[in-house]
Amino acid sequence: MKNLRCLIVKTRRRVDLILSTIKMQKLAGSTVKKYDIDWCIFLSNELQYFNWDKYPARTPFPDTFQPNKLVVLKLSSKQTILWEGCCKYLPALKVLQLFDMQQLLHTPNFDGLPRLQELTLDCCNKLDKIHPSFENHTSLESLNILGCWKLKLPVKISQMKNLKTLELKACNLREGEIPYGIGELFNLQELHLNRNCFSRLDFSLSQLTQLKLLNVSYCYSLLELPELPSSLAVLKADYCKLQLSDNHWRLSWKL
Repeated sequence: MKNLRCLIVKTRRRVDLILSTIKMQKLAGSTVKKYDIDWCIFLSNELQYFNWDKYPARTPFPDTFQPNKLVVLKLSSKQTILWEGCCKYLPALKVLQLFDMQQLLHTPNFDGLPRLQELTLDCCNKLDKIHPSFENHTSLESLNILGCWKLKLPVKISQMKNLKTLELKACNLREGEIPYGIGELFNLQELHLNRNCFSRLDFSLSQLTQLKLLNVSYCYSLLELPELPSSLAVLKADYCKLQLSDNHWRLSWKL
């Protein structure tokens, strides 16, 4: 499979099918467990799109896996780290989505991902920090962090001048835990802070002149919002104790 360019494994059934095929190739009566299989045979260096839900191996990807053409990596696994070593260079990678990786302890070194435009960390429950190199990654356009309760958010987020979508959903964020620099993301168009625990925002939104959507739904403790930019068209504020001012009532939609 050295020339494989697109790999999609979305269901456990497909993994079981692969497992049963490998068992048939073994001697009769032998036992094959999915964690004993060398899953690296599917890791072609020609891959451009890699989407594997519940990747069975628990070990990091091997050094021989050098997918320099990889553009999209979507992964769910029990790995604690993705690669051994200090930095993995993936010059073409634009989308990195890590979901339901409940054993993940470290994110990659982002110095090796110069073209990354979208990062999603979804339900990485043990992850408590993002690699420091992330703060210098100015090409990012979409950052989505969902259900990462322990994660400390990057302080210097204001340096990500190209960020258009920021989602910090269900991260148990309280006052003072949301980076103040969000108020300096002048190209931001969507801000999703729903399902958190803060009662107010400690930073101004008035300078976000490109902001079109603000989502604070299910922030049950939320009492007030700062002045909103005139560009805002949609305010989602379901199940909040929010008191709306005249500034808020001018919006075209409220959901």
